[in-house]
Amino acid sequence: RLVRVLEGFVRPTKPQYARGYQTGFADAFPFLGASEGSLEDLNARLQADLTMARFRPNIIFRGCKPFAEDSWLKLKVGSIPMKIVKPCDRCKVPTVDPDIGQFGKEKVTETLRTFRTGKILKFSKSEWANEVYFGQNLVADKTQGVISVGDKVQVLQKKK
Repeated sequence: RLVRVLEGFVRPTKPQYARGYQTGFADAFPFLGASEGSLEDLNARLQADLTMARFRPNIIFRGCKPFAEDSWLKLKVGSIPMKIVKPCDRCKVPTVDPDIGQFGKEKVTETLRTFRTGKILKFSKSEWANEVYFGQNLVADKTQGVISVGDKVQVLQKKK
């Protein structure tokens, strides 16, 4: 399906996390990053072979430990400086098999709930306690540029 945004349309990001940024088709933030290691970890727990299509990231990190992206604050993807603004809380969409458009038999949300809730991850915001998380929401600190498959990712700053 072809979709387009009306000229002049602006969807601001959630100001409490990324004031002054905007996105187009995404519901909250322009970029979602997740690592292959994180997916492999989840697949081992599920005894399944889910693909990243279940989680819809537009940036996939390769060559890092599972959930390493949880500890990052600032990074550079190719020549684009980016910052992580918040972990991505997950709805029921990852339980849908994108190849057939139906709920899969895998217990994605239930499994994430065993090790990826805000409470288990010790997030300080009480409203995050019962949500499940997979991936990180990002914004770019540059208004123009190109990100390409295979671009080098440099972690510039980690959480303390």
